[in-house]
Amino acid sequence: MDIIARNRKLLLFVEVKTRRAGSKIRGLDAVGKDKQALIERGANSWLKRLGTREMPWRFDVIEVNVEEGEKPRINHVKDAF
Repeated sequence: MDIIARNRKLLLFVEVKTRRAGSKIRGLDAVGKDKQALIERGANSWLKRLGTREMPWRFDVIEVNVEEGEKPRINHVKDAF
């Protein structure tokens, strides 16, 4: 998990995946079941540290697509899994 953030009362656990233009696998697809389980385990540890599971939370993926000489394109996938 790359980013833990808050959006008002919502806690966000975010994985960031960067891909070069023309990549056959998009960033979202690179977050498979094993990676999801690892992120969920980290999120559970974070919630335990906070001492509550009452705070609403979700898992997002941010896809960063880069092409040489171009500005990166960002795609924020909310509630990705």
